[in-house]
Amino acid sequence: MLGMYRKVGWQRSVRTGLPVGPDGEAIPWFSYPALAWLDAVVTGSERVFEFGSGNSTVWFSRRVAEVVSVE
Repeated sequence: MLGMYRKVGWQRSVRTGLPVGPDGEAIPWFSYPALAWLDAVVTGSERVFEFGSGNSTVWFSRRVAEVVSVE
């Protein structure tokens, strides 16, 4: 089970106190299965609208065509 936690970055997140993936990239406060699902279905042409900006804004901006976020 610890191997799975290392693979998704959980141990690194615990150590740093920040939500990060295995490569140290900031990740949203989503569950790991939700992130895996998004990685599988996001094609790069999507436009995202979200309430509140943060790690999810950064994460989506690297994967979609456009992100609009309001505070």
